[in-house]
Amino acid sequence: MRHSPLLARLPGPALAIAALLLLVANLWSGSLVNSDDAIYASMAQGAFERAEWFDLRWHGAVLHEKPPMFFWLVAGMGALFGFNDFAVRLPGALAGFGVLLLVVSVARRLGYGRDRALFAAALCLASGCFFFTARRVMTDMPLLFWGLLSLDQWLAGRQKPRRLLLWGAALGAAVLTKWLAALPFVLLVVADGLCDGRGAFWRHRATRGWLLAGAAVALLIAAPWHVRQMLVHGAEFWRVYFGYHVIERATGGLVEASSPLYYLVGARHREGALLLLWGGGAGVLVHRLVVRRGRDSGAWWLLAWLAITLVPIHLAGTRLYHYLLPAVPALSLLVARALPEPRTAPARRLLMGFGLAFLALTFISNNGRDWAWPDYSAGTRQLAPELAALSDGAVVAVINDYDVAATWYSGRPVPLWTTSPDLARAWSVDMMVRAGAVELFTPEELRKRLAGAGEIALLAPEVLLAELRTLVRGAGRPAPRVARAQDKVLLITLPSRGRLGSDG
Repeated sequence: MRHSPLLARLPGPALAIAALLLLVANLWSGSLVNSDDAIYASMAQGAFERAEWFDLRWHGAVLHEKPPMFFWLVAGMGALFGFNDFAVRLPGALAGFGVLLLVVSVARRLGYGRDRALFAAALCLASGCFFFTARRVMTDMPLLFWGLLSLDQWLAGRQKPRRLLLWGAALGAAVLTKWLAALPFVLLVVADGLCDGRGAFWRHRATRGWLLAGAAVALLIAAPWHVRQMLVHGAEFWRVYFGYHVIERATGGLVEASSPLYYLVGARHREGALLLLWGGGAGVLVHRLVVRRGRDSGAWWLLAWLAITLVPIHLAGTRLYHYLLPAVPALSLLVARALPEPRTAPARRLLMGFGLAFLALTFISNNGRDWAWPDYSAGTRQLAPELAALSDGAVVAVINDYDVAATWYSGRPVPLWTTSPDLARAWSVDMMVRAGAVELFTPEELRKRLAGAGEIALLAPEVLLAELRTLVRGAGRPAPRVARAQDKVLLITLPSRGRLGSDG
């Protein structure tokens, strides 16, 4: 694909600004995803308020699942803009923008023309997996940014070995963001040497020195925190950090067991027509390389990238759709590489016009709702003023519902109470257990707990309202005040007069 007059009229900075605006627009609206997003936001805020930068806490307990770099970034944004939904979402969106720039840079280093490189970045932006993850409070997009930066600097190191220092720095930052999840970017460096004869630059004495220096930089960035945690927390740190978070999650499901076709089914729903384009691009390149016996080392490397990222997530016991994220740039680069080269100017304009229309429609179809109104915990967020108005000594709990966003929006630890052993078992992953965030009661134990407390606020789905009224009445408490928002209710009840008198 030669330089297109259609894109030539659009300077690179204008395209970059448009992508940035799409990524950050409406981040101040709606509410966080009721998942790790809300937990990580609370952890970053707590780290900032306590100035405790090495031990990350939630509900007062130190959680060893993640390294600290992402939480430092979120805390930094909170310090600048206040701890609100916009500030905690911003690091992911900025990392996503950085990934788009790096896709263009990697493509150019692989020999792509300007238009092909921009098309690959635009394909990433149109992806539902990419766009949704970029606007979440998650470690995955910052990890991808650091990982792609390491690959970009590795490729640059072919001509300028000093760039291997930046390769090491980016790799160290990737490890400090999501530790072993950075391993694919190390394997891709090995794959580069296997797929490309230029990998022989490793063997040059001067280059080996820079390579060792880059590896030392990576260790200097990533090792100190790990050594500190090992010295302070001992075996418990490694039991959680490696034993639970890596081994148990890889061999057993963190969530319900899913089909081996989980990612394909998810992509069909989340990516739409983009899935067909990805599959077609990969198929075209495989045909060129295998059937026609092509010698495109860059294409072999991109296929290795796909294998390195896709095989482990399909074999792992825990399958979550955002694990697909590191494969999205590889798929997009494959498609851009597989595009035919138009031979005439009218054909180039037609292909480019079709491509832009396809990208716009795909982006709207995949991401329109999430872009316009990213609201995922609406009821809990709307009840935040009621939660904030409660006294400091009030007991606040979520009843028979998984609502970790309540802790973020109330600004206080809110445990999950349940009378269902099945729900307690499903919610009791390692971090929830250590944080004491899940409590299982029998109905009688719950009535006693309510009867013996002062001011109580119970947050639950609206369908449980009648059941909660009965529970409060059975605990001998006065009729509660009820606040409603979306599908949530908040019951606030003071102790009985007799209870007030005995406390006074």
